[in-house]
Amino acid sequence: MPLEVKDLEVSTFNGTKLVKKVFWKVNRGEISAIVGESGSGKSISALTVLNLLPENLKVSGKVIVDKIEPLKLKGKELLSFRWEKVAFVFQDPNSSFNPLLQVGEQVIEPMIYHGKVSSKEEAVRRGIELLELCQVPNPRERFFSYPHHLSGGLKQRCAVAMALSCSPSYLIADEPTTALDATVQKKILMLLKELSLNGLGIALITHDFGVVEEVADKVFVMYAGYTVEWGSKEEVLNSPKHPYTKGLIECTPKLSKAKKRKLKAIPGSVPEPSKEFKGCPFYPRCFKAKEICKEEFPPYTLLDGRGYACFFPEP
Repeated sequence: MPLEVKDLEVSTFNGTKLVKKVFWKVNRGEISAIVGESGSGKSISALTVLNLLPENLKVSGKVIVDKIEPLKLKGKELLSFRWEKVAFVFQDPNSSFNPLLQVGEQVIEPMIYHGKVSSKEEAVRRGIELLELCQVPNPRERFFSYPHHLSGGLKQRCAVAMALSCSPSYLIADEPTTALDATVQKKILMLLKELSLNGLGIALITHDFGVVEEVADKVFVMYAGYTVEWGSKEEVLNSPKHPYTKGLIECTPKLSKAKKRKLKAIPGSVPEPSKEFKGCPFYPRCFKAKEICKEEFPPYTLLDGRGYACFFPEP
């Protein structure tokens, strides 16, 4: 069974919708990229999976993970779900670690808390193995280091190791390479790809189609709280249907020997969550928009496992 987010809506106490209609899916052994600009609702929908949103937000729709509905879980069941079924890697590795504790102590804490090991010695051994799995050089030495001794890239790999400590079925990685240089970013992405090939299902949140092209299997494009297009990586990259998807792809530099092209930009910015649209939310920025786009939300068109929401799709 996959991890599925279905018709998700998230609203504030005064009725402002932060997420309007979001759906995405991750199977075991694949990477699904959740793509969109800042303000599209990517992180909010991901935090909903782990029931990590503030209590004053109202959530409707469904989240199903291997027949489990985490939005209905409480107490110890929810804590177990968060580490044993789905784990989370945050964008900033500095916020993942307590600066006063050794890195290894924090990597093994979840497995000790959840009873995955029978002794501290076994936990240390397993922790070092996880650091090695996550390609941390000199894992035994790094295990006993403090966070400030490590670079950003090493801390992020240790954060991945910590997320894997209870052998989860799924991993949500929220912009895990944004603050890292290009060389380290490549290593983190290759690590995630290797983990997916070993059976881990990964939801990779990103705004960069270069990252999508590197590692993703499926792509879900979000805009202003909606999922506006989805499909396999090859379908979305080679034949985008939604103008927003096409715009994001054209914003991505191509470092290859292919014919040079002018780097384009999408005019305007993502609307504030409080802004209500009767029609398509991308209407004010779309070069193909017509009057019907302003008046009606486009229907979802389904095409053999992929789909989009647009009245005038790309050919």
